[in-house]
Amino acid sequence: MDQQNIDFSDIEQFLLTHYRKCPNHKRLITYLRLDNKEDPLVFKCLKCLDEKKFKIFVDIVELLQSDDHFLFQKWPIHDDDTISENLEKIKQWPFAQYCEEINFIFDEMVEKIQLKRKEILKDLGQIQEDQQKSLNYYKQISQKEELKNIIKSQFGDQKKQNEMILNIIKENEQNNESNKKQLVDLINEANKNIFDLTKVKNMKDEVLSLINMLKTFDNQQGNQIIEQPDNMSVNNNDQNFEEITINQFDDLDKCYDFKKINIDFSETGIEDVAIKNIAKGLAKHQNITSLELFLGENNIGNEGINYLAKKLKKFLNLETLDISFGDNNIGIQGCELIINEIEKKNKKINQLSINLKNNNIDDVNKEQIRKKLDMLIKQTNIEWEYEI
Repeated sequence: MDQQNIDFSDIEQFLLTHYRKCPNHKRLITYLRLDNKEDPLVFKCLKCLDEKKFKIFVDIVELLQSDDHFLFQKWPIHDDDTISENLEKIKQWPFAQYCEEINFIFDEMVEKIQLKRKEILKDLGQIQEDQQKSLNYYKQISQKEELKNIIKSQFGDQKKQNEMILNIIKENEQNNESNKKQLVDLINEANKNIFDLTKVKNMKDEVLSLINMLKTFDNQQGNQIIEQPDNMSVNNNDQNFEEITINQFDDLDKCYDFKKINIDFSETGIEDVAIKNIAKGLAKHQNITSLELFLGENNIGNEGINYLAKKLKKFLNLETLDISFGDNNIGIQGCELIINEIEKKNKKINQLSINLKNNNIDDVNKEQIRKKLDMLIKQTNIEWEYEI
C-alpha cells in the first residue's frame, strides 16, 4: 500500500489495520521493547508489559505522536536517570518568558540603560544556544525519526522491520558510553551559565520605588508593595510569601510568587471557559511546591481538564498535589490527561490525592483507571489517596 494514502490521524486504528496482534496474547501491539537485542519480537502488547518487567520500552502511540521536543524515559541512555531529568529541565527552560519579562522591565527604565538590556538579551541567546546543543544531540542519538520511519514505512515486511530496529538497538549499545559522555558534557556546558531573573526584577523595583518614593514609603512593608484583597487569605510568617487561599477569580491576578496555593471554586457552577482563566492564573506561579485544587460539583468537562493538564507540565517543583474534580462532566479522556501528567511527575511528588468520582466514566473505564493508578502506586513511594 502507498504510504501517502495511509491515514495516521488515528494511530490505534493504523496499528490495528497494518500490524499483526501480539502472537503470545492476541492483543493489539502497543510497545517497542528496546532492552534486548536478542529478542526477535520487539513489538509487545500491554499484557506482555504486565507479565515481564522490561527495562526499556517505548509506547508506540507516544512515539508516533511525538514532536522534536519529546523525551523518552530510559532511551537511548538507560543507565543514568539524571540525564533525562536534566534534559527535562533544559527543555522546560523558559527562554521566551525570560525575554518577554526582560523587555517589559527595561521598557520602563530610562533611555540610558537600553544598552544594558541588549547585553542581557544577547547573553540569554547564548545560554539558549548552549542548551539547545544537548537537546539536538539527544534527538540525534535517540534515532526517533528513524524509528518513526520504520514503523510507518516497513509494516509490509515485519522481518526486515525487526532487523532494522534491532540494528538500532545494537548501535545504541555499542555507542552507549560515548553517547552518554557527550550528552553529559553538553548538559554540563548548558548548565554552566545560570541566569537569575530575580536580580533584574530587584533592580526594576528599586528604580521604580525611587520614582514613586512617597507611595512606597507610605506602605508598611517598605520596598515590597503587595496589594491583598480582604477575601484573600495569606499565611506569611516571614518576608517570603508561603501560602495563599483563593476563592475569587480576581485574586488570581493579585497574588505573587507563593509556594503553596489552595484554590477552592467548589459548587460555583463554573464551566470549561472559567477553567482556562484558572489555568492562566496558575501559570504565573512557577515555584509552586504544594497545590490544592478543589473544583467539585461544577460543570467541568474534558476541555477544562485539558487546560489544567497543560499548566501542570510547567510545575517542576511540585511535591504535594490535592485535586478534587468530583461531580462534574469529565470523561475518560480528561481523567487520562490528569493521570498522565501525574505519572510524568511521580519522581518529584511525594503526597497525592485525587477525587474523580461521579463523572461521565463508565464502570469499564473506571476499572481501567484504577488499574493504572494501582500500577503507579506500586512503582513509587508516593503517599497516595484516590477516589474514582
